Amino acid sequence: MKTIPIFLACCALAGSASGQAPCPPPVPPAAIVDVSSYLINAIVERPVCRSMPVHDTIIDAEVFGMGQTRGVVQARTMADANRAWIDFVFMGTSLNRTVGVQAPARVNTETLIAFELHQPVTIDGKNLRTWTPLAWVKAQTKLLCITNLKGEDDSPVVGMARLQFFDDKNEAETIAARKAEARLKMEFARDFLPEIEKAARKLNNAWKSLNWLGAPLQPLCWSSTEKYVRLQAGQLAAGLAAPPEVPASADFALRIHQSALKHIAQKQLAGKTFGPFDLAELHQTILGVFGGSDKAAKAKMDSMEQLLKQLGVAPLTITFVAYEPVSFQFTDGGMTLALHAKSFKAGKDVYPARDVIARYRIEAQAKEIVLVRDGPVRIETAGPYDDLEPARKKEVEIMLQQNFNLFLPQRLRLPTMNLGSQGLLVVPSQADARGGWLLLAWTREGKCR
Repeated sequence: MKTIPIFLACCALAGSASGQAPCPPPVPPAAIVDVSSYLINAIVERPVCRSMPVHDTIIDAEVFGMGQTRGVVQARTMADANRAWIDFVFMGTSLNRTVGVQAPARVNTETLIAFELHQPVTIDGKNLRTWTPLAWVKAQTKLLCITNLKGEDDSPVVGMARLQFFDDKNEAETIAARKAEARLKMEFARDFLPEIEKAARKLNNAWKSLNWLGAPLQPLCWSSTEKYVRLQAGQLAAGLAAPPEVPASADFALRIHQSALKHIAQKQLAGKTFGPFDLAELHQTILGVFGGSDKAAKAKMDSMEQLLKQLGVAPLTITFVAYEPVSFQFTDGGMTLALHAKSFKAGKDVYPARDVIARYRIEAQAKEIVLVRDGPVRIETAGPYDDLEPARKKEVEIMLQQNFNLFLPQRLRLPTMNLGSQGLLVVPSQADARGGWLLLAWTREGKCR
């Protein structure tokens, strides 16, 4: 395969795409997503094997027979500092066994066509673009036999036809290669471009969901190397810690700063009133944005909501403060989460401001990563003044603790991701929290770490 000319052509195409302004000078972003080339190819890679009838005209000869194409579709990433560059490659061979008829001779041939088709795709900003496909195709034809129309192979006509065949061989191979290139491009566009377009729609929906969440997306910078594709979003204030390094074995990694989660909480919760079931529904919605779910927790909350309705009990509601309704601290291998409430309400009773605080530590347990809560949630007075009597204050704290021990569960398991049409499993491999950063990493199941 002549991969070097194809590589040079891709580099030239990368140069023609350089109208995109470079990303801003390197500053710590608020969130970083890395996807390994290994994982991208594992999702894309698939064998291709198909047979088809051949009916064509080459140098005035009518040709018919059967052809079989065998190959593989793969994905490679290329180095680009200003965009993600993914090259979808379809390579293989086509073997055509045909009979060409041009009176008064019949020519039986076998043509082997080697091909390598490249479909470049780039992602910059919020746009996914496909570029003109590039192809290398070479045909080699082998003469099996020549006969006249009666099936005789020793007549003068056969000798003349044999001489004509070798005289036209190079031209016929060039024509066969050109026609095979057009056919392969058409088949690739028919079979695989719809999947690329589907990915573009998913990407667009992801931006809409992240905007709805209030995630800090600007500036949005894509880049790629031969080993990974990287997305950097948002920008940290000066003086904050730089992001941690990604483990070399990771196939998918998310690094997010606590300030990014603060932005999301401000957009979704500030000054608003929620019941525990509303918060659980919001939790499921956020998980859905990132392709995850917690069906067990959702089922538990749904059954409890139905039970309270049957008993006629009004659930507890929380009204968040207008600024920084939730604070996050990623330190010392764990996470501290604090809900800042302006007030609580249970039935007709209204309770003053309290902070609900939970501390989670990260543990690796039997091929899974788990966030484990350190004891029960803590209920703390928000501010120096509290008009509740000590006995009533204790009663309220116990009631709030019982409610939020349910909403902030004892264990949170990092989910396994099921990717691609072939059910590729990507399992949690590492998690850490240091210096305001949360690092979550997944590795393809069965891959050596």
